[in-house]
Amino acid sequence: MESEPKSKEIINQQMITDLKHLRDDYSEDIPDEILHSPMESPPPKYKVRKAWFTVLVAMLDNLFRDNLIINVELNQKIQRYKKSVVNFEFTNRLTTRNDIDEANSLINEIIAELEK
Repeated sequence: MESEPKSKEIINQQMITDLKHLRDDYSEDIPDEILHSPMESPPPKYKVRKAWFTVLVAMLDNLFRDNLIINVELNQKIQRYKKSVVNFEFTNRLTTRNDIDEANSLINEIIAELEK
Protein backbone atom coordinates (compact mmCIF):
# COMPACT_ATOMS: atom_id res chain seq x y z
CA MET A 1 0.00 0.00 0.00
CA GLU A 2 1.47 3.31 -1.11
CA SER A 3 1.50 6.20 1.36
CA GLU A 4 -0.03 9.48 0.31
CA PRO A 5 2.39 12.32 -0.33
CA LYS A 6 2.53 14.93 2.42
CA SER A 7 0.90 18.24 1.68
CA LYS A 8 3.15 21.23 1.18
CA GLU A 9 1.64 22.83 4.29
CA ILE A 10 2.61 19.84 6.46
CA ILE A 11 6.12 19.80 4.99
CA ASN A 12 6.40 23.55 5.56
CA GLN A 13 5.36 23.25 9.22
CA GLN A 14 7.77 20.37 9.80
CA MET A 15 10.61 22.41 8.30
CA ILE A 16 9.80 25.33 10.62
CA THR A 17 9.81 22.96 13.61
CA ASP A 18 13.10 21.38 12.55
CA LEU A 19 14.80 24.73 11.94
CA LYS A 20 13.66 26.04 15.32
CA HIS A 21 15.03 22.88 16.95
CA LEU A 22 18.38 23.39 15.22
CA ARG A 23 18.44 27.07 16.24
CA ASP A 24 17.16 26.75 19.81
CA ASP A 25 18.17 23.34 21.17
CA TYR A 26 21.93 23.52 20.59
CA SER A 27 24.41 25.46 22.69
CA GLU A 28 26.07 28.50 21.15
CA ASP A 29 28.99 28.23 23.57
CA ILE A 30 32.41 27.74 22.08
CA PRO A 31 34.31 25.47 24.48
CA ASP A 32 37.99 26.03 25.21
CA GLU A 33 38.73 22.51 24.02
CA ILE A 34 38.17 21.23 20.50
CA LEU A 35 35.14 18.94 20.43
CA HIS A 36 35.87 15.64 18.71
CA SER A 37 33.34 12.99 17.80
CA PRO A 38 32.15 11.89 21.22
CA MET A 39 31.77 8.32 22.34
CA GLU A 40 28.96 9.34 24.65
CA SER A 41 25.39 8.97 23.52
CA PRO A 42 23.70 11.25 22.93
CA PRO A 43 26.55 13.58 21.95
CA PRO A 44 26.65 17.07 23.48
CA LYS A 45 24.60 19.55 21.47
CA TYR A 46 26.88 22.36 20.31
CA LYS A 47 26.50 24.54 17.25
CA VAL A 48 30.27 24.75 17.07
CA ARG A 49 30.41 21.14 15.83
CA LYS A 50 30.78 20.70 12.08
CA ALA A 51 28.01 18.09 12.20
CA TRP A 52 25.56 20.86 13.18
CA PHE A 53 26.43 22.72 9.97
CA THR A 54 26.09 19.51 7.97
CA VAL A 55 22.56 19.05 9.29
CA LEU A 56 21.75 22.68 8.44
CA VAL A 57 22.99 22.22 4.86
CA ALA A 58 20.88 19.06 4.50
CA MET A 59 17.84 21.01 5.66
CA LEU A 60 18.63 23.78 3.17
CA ASP A 61 18.78 21.15 0.43
CA ASN A 62 15.34 19.95 1.52
CA LEU A 63 13.98 23.48 1.16
CA PHE A 64 14.90 23.34 -2.53
CA ARG A 65 13.75 19.77 -3.01
CA ASP A 66 10.33 20.64 -1.61
CA ASN A 67 10.14 24.06 -3.32
CA LEU A 68 9.41 25.80 -0.01
CA ILE A 69 11.27 29.05 -0.67
CA ILE A 70 9.98 31.03 -3.63
CA ASN A 71 11.72 34.31 -2.71
CA VAL A 72 14.48 34.58 -5.33
CA GLU A 73 16.77 36.74 -3.18
CA LEU A 74 16.53 34.35 -0.25
CA ASN A 75 17.15 31.38 -2.55
CA GLN A 76 20.32 33.05 -3.81
CA LYS A 77 21.41 33.86 -0.25
CA ILE A 78 20.90 30.22 0.77
CA GLN A 79 22.96 29.02 -2.21
CA ARG A 80 25.80 31.43 -1.35
CA TYR A 81 25.69 30.30 2.27
CA LYS A 82 25.88 26.64 1.30
CA LYS A 83 28.95 27.33 -0.84
CA SER A 84 30.59 29.10 2.10
CA VAL A 85 30.24 26.12 4.45
CA VAL A 86 30.51 23.18 2.05
CA ASN A 87 34.15 23.55 1.19
CA PHE A 88 37.59 22.44 2.30
CA GLU A 89 38.50 25.71 4.04
CA PHE A 90 35.41 25.76 6.27
CA THR A 91 35.66 22.07 7.08
CA ASN A 92 39.30 22.32 8.13
CA ARG A 93 39.20 25.35 10.41
CA LEU A 94 37.69 26.00 13.81
CA THR A 95 34.14 27.31 13.95
CA THR A 96 33.87 30.97 14.95
CA ARG A 97 31.21 33.03 16.69
CA ASN A 98 30.58 34.69 13.32
CA ASP A 99 29.88 31.29 11.72
CA ILE A 100 27.24 30.56 14.35
CA ASP A 101 25.73 34.06 14.16
CA GLU A 102 25.53 33.87 10.36
CA ALA A 103 23.80 30.48 10.51
CA ASN A 104 21.31 31.69 13.13
CA SER A 105 20.54 34.77 11.06
CA LEU A 106 19.88 32.68 7.96
CA ILE A 107 17.69 30.27 9.93
CA ASN A 108 15.68 33.22 11.30
CA GLU A 109 15.22 34.63 7.81
CA ILE A 110 14.08 31.27 6.44
CA ILE A 111 11.62 30.73 9.31
CA ALA A 112 10.17 34.21 8.76
CA GLU A 113 9.69 33.42 5.06
CA LEU A 114 8.09 30.04 5.76
CA GLU A 115 5.72 31.56 8.32
CA LYS A 116 4.30 34.08 5.81
